[in-house]
Amino acid sequence: MSEGRWLHRNPIADAKPGILLLPRGDHVISLVGHPRLLDTATGRLVAEWPEVGVPVKSTCLGVSHVPSPAVALHPDGTRLAIAQAQNIAVITLS
Repeated sequence: MSEGRWLHRNPIADAKPGILLLPRGDHVISLVGHPRLLDTATGRLVAEWPEVGVPVKSTCLGVSHVPSPAVALHPDGTRLAIAQAQNIAVITLS
């Protein structure tokens, strides 16, 4: 952003720009429906965890009837914790 230009610009399946994307080095984690690990340079799906549900929000702002997911990325980027209805799902990222 500081340079005011795109570094990469690729379509990402099922990930709408600006909606629940968590940066992780050369990847982003999409949190739409379930977590997906995506390569930022290519848009390629690296890994996904469909068994871990995430509330679907149509936008980040102004929607209060659907809660934002409570997530935490470990400082070293190796694990992701996502609050579930009855527990916390911990995912080891590749």
